[in-house]
Amino acid sequence: SIKSSLEGRLEVDFGDWAAHVGAGFQRVDMMGSTTIEDAGPASARSQYDLFTLEAAGFYSLAGQPEGLEVYGGARVVSIDAKLDWTTPAPIESGEIEKKEGFVSPLIGLKVSSAGDGKLFGNARADLGGVGLGANIMLNGVAKGGYRLTRGISVEGGVRYFSVDYEKGTRNLPGGFRFDMRNFGFLIGLGIASG
Repeated sequence: SIKSSLEGRLEVDFGDWAAHVGAGFQRVDMMGSTTIEDAGPASARSQYDLFTLEAAGFYSLAGQPEGLEVYGGARVVSIDAKLDWTTPAPIESGEIEKKEGFVSPLIGLKVSSAGDGKLFGNARADLGGVGLGANIMLNGVAKGGYRLTRGISVEGGVRYFSVDYEKGTRNLPGGFRFDMRNFGFLIGLGIASG
């Protein structure tokens, strides 16, 4: 289960163009247990920390802040994965820790609605990797918000994020495979200037 998740972003508009920089952190912790026949109970715990940093350029196809935008950029991903297990004798207990990182290009679409002045919404989806860095990386966010003042808003929505990454051959020394999919709700505070 997701133990903690934090994300922040900065977007700057330049007419039909916009720049976006975002960073995120996610910690996932999973635990399981079983009984080994003729030996006794065994348990395993898996934990990973996932750090992301992304930068993208957006272009408005509608010629205004709301409407359809295309974007492209890159996402840096850093993974710190840990696995430890406890088993009855004579089987050995142990732990493994592996750190990996990669950079993948991304392309995507964003659709926005300014709403009635107080309410607004947007959705974006991007595809990354496709063999460059990650095998494939998918990201989707849909959210709505309410403007408290001209520059401050509260937001809520949902996010899906998946990464399929493989380095080397996973059954050989140095091999690593990371395949995760997360879906969850998000809430946030938006601050805009101008």
